[in-house]
Amino acid sequence: MSPQTYLDIQHWKMDHYWEGNANGEFSFWLWYAQTLQAWDIVLCVTGITNNKLLNVLPQIVSRLFILYGIFPFVPTGHYAIFVCCMCWSFTEVVRFTYYTIK
Repeated sequence: MSPQTYLDIQHWKMDHYWEGNANGEFSFWLWYAQTLQAWDIVLCVTGITNNKLLNVLPQIVSRLFILYGIFPFVPTGHYAIFVCCMCWSFTEVVRFTYYTIK
């Protein structure tokens, strides 16, 4: 591959991860993990975690809105899926590092 290929936005398509040769495995785990985040609301309401509901609720609702309301209309393999997943991953690393130190 030429160096120019890495700069081409088409190179960043996620077809092979989203619905390609993995039989949709990436999309399954993405939907599973993000939907599982809803348990954070339950844990917050029951007092098992020290999170505040007003902090947790917008984060979880926005993720579920993107996942169930927007992603089904995004073309297969669009780079926005990759960007969104990277943002969510970075956020979780920062969040759990904070909880560990706290």
